[in-house]
Amino acid sequence: MLHAGVLKKFGLYGLLRIALPLMPEAARQWSWLLLALLVGNIIFVGLATIAQKQLDLTLGYSSVMHMGYIFLGIASSNIIGVDGAALLMLAHGLSIAALFAIAGELRKQTGTLDYRDLGGLSQVDAVAQLLVLG
Repeated sequence: MLHAGVLKKFGLYGLLRIALPLMPEAARQWSWLLLALLVGNIIFVGLATIAQKQLDLTLGYSSVMHMGYIFLGIASSNIIGVDGAALLMLAHGLSIAALFAIAGELRKQTGTLDYRDLGGLSQVDAVAQLLVLG
């Protein structure tokens, strides 16, 4: 939770506050390559996310993919992209930490995070029990 929720943001925040102001011309000159690499990252890591068989790995890979979106906003070099990246950093930090907490609780209760072993958490009997007890 700490790595996905906070530590990944330090690198992008440092890029935003230190690296880009120090070398704005270099950032503009190489932006085309950076944008191409970021689009490739988003597509490749998105496909890797879809292929995962465990919830925690799915969350981890999707977190990396979302960081690509944030980096893409920073690399756009305009105020809308940078503001959107800052907002997405905050939203991603809060949501991914909560998702990993839920995954940890799910692992504690079920003993696994493997999709095949979970067998579906919304089976008809489980929903019926919740409706009767609720």
